[in-house]
Amino acid sequence: MDFNVKVFDLTACEVEYSHEICYGKMLEASSPLNKQEESKASKTAEKLFKQFCKSLGPHFCITLKFCNLRSRPYLNIPFRFLTSHKLERKSRVILIDPKGRSSLVRITIKKRRPIIQCCFSMGWHEFCLRNHLSAGDKCIFEIKSEQADAYIVHVHIIRE
Repeated sequence: MDFNVKVFDLTACEVEYSHEICYGKMLEASSPLNKQEESKASKTAEKLFKQFCKSLGPHFCITLKFCNLRSRPYLNIPFRFLTSHKLERKSRVILIDPKGRSSLVRITIKKRRPIIQCCFSMGWHEFCLRNHLSAGDKCIFEIKSEQADAYIVHVHIIRE
């Protein structure tokens, strides 16, 4: 028998596993020293990332997945973040990328009992294209200020 399996996480994004992992094969590094160096570099990067996040104002971090970048892209906003910072009062945000360029993006709220889904919709695709975002990139969305009709959100992009 042959099965095709798709795995989804809690945000309804498809989780992608490499072919080797699916069949239980492990990729090996060329030497134990490489594994130690890689582990040390990973821990250092994680520590720097956490220090950077502590210096920010209100923010949330998302690691982009394929579903966030496809032909009808969207990006789920953590609901607790949305409500605790009153983002639902506005229907739009202005995303400022690392180069200082702005993109107007709509916040869409869908109520499907018992789940309420909040996401960046219209304008998100253009932001992704302009910044050459790809799956695995981390985006940190930091609220900077509020205007009459939109929030100003700085986006910090960390490439994988």
